[in-house]
Amino acid sequence: METNTPQVDPKALAKAVAPFESTEPWQGLLKFFILFVPVLIGGKWLIFDSPDLLTMSLVTVPFAFIYASLLITTHDAIHTTLTGFKLFDEIAPRLISWPVYSIHSVYQEVHKLHHNMNGSNLSDPERVQYSVSEYESSSKAMKFFIRNQWFFNLFVFTGVGFISKTAIFGANFFKTSKTMRRAFFIDALGIALMSGIILTLTVIHERVVYYALWYFLTQYVVGFILQLRAHVEHYGLWGKGKNFYDTQVWNCRNMKVPYYVSWYFNFLSFHTIHHAFPRVPFYKLKDAQNAMRAVYEKSGLTIPESDLGYIKQSLDLARNPVLIDDRKPQFAGQSTIFISSLT
Repeated sequence: METNTPQVDPKALAKAVAPFESTEPWQGLLKFFILFVPVLIGGKWLIFDSPDLLTMSLVTVPFAFIYASLLITTHDAIHTTLTGFKLFDEIAPRLISWPVYSIHSVYQEVHKLHHNMNGSNLSDPERVQYSVSEYESSSKAMKFFIRNQWFFNLFVFTGVGFISKTAIFGANFFKTSKTMRRAFFIDALGIALMSGIILTLTVIHERVVYYALWYFLTQYVVGFILQLRAHVEHYGLWGKGKNFYDTQVWNCRNMKVPYYVSWYFNFLSFHTIHHAFPRVPFYKLKDAQNAMRAVYEKSGLTIPESDLGYIKQSLDLARNPVLIDDRKPQFAGQSTIFISSLT
């Protein structure tokens, strides 16, 4: 590793960000209920009261966009920074995830591993790109999928694919992790109870077809948004930095977007600061990232930021599929390579 290049003092960085690591409950509660109330009322109306399948289908699409934003707030709950109330941050996300068969408890454990492994360990359960070794050892069909991963994830696998991937990676730790086994048990029990209640009510009210179509459309739209976010935040980025914070700078994509877009994604558009300091709540991420950027700039370094927006950035990444180049050491820089450059 080179030693004559600029470096950030981790202690100075931690000191600069420390004032932003406190959680005030009211902001998280306010956002949660702003989204939860229309989801609760809308979901009930769509499944049980909508006049016909066409109307239900048309209204479900905007409904699912709101639902997706609500589910994204559960990300903060994983770090107990949504409200700071541990009981609320544990229970509320599960209650809003289980109706769409989302395994929040398992995702919580998987996501913690992601934070520890991001950019430095190929075992990262949320890694969104394949390595050169994985690509070269794949079948022709698998290589086709890897080259067109963006399309398949966003338009084919969507929500079911997102849930399945979480379950598969969580299962890898089922035998060795007691907390993972507990997470699977909690989600299985919660989903069974909640889906049992909903299905019973739909049978009684003769709305099973409405519920089935509602679920298909909701998971599709929600899955599209979650897959889009995951792709934009990390695809095309990989490599160890000189310290933990540098690694997060290398492996997180920050998005320069309008306030309402950032609000929708729970301010995870400021993704570097979230990974570097997960104790910073969503409503302080912008100010905390500015503080982090000031420390970097003082050291002659920058924190990259994309101004393309989520859709354009995603399309740009789709047109230029990359792999993690695991044939060289992973430190002090990016370790990715365009698939088109392989001979």
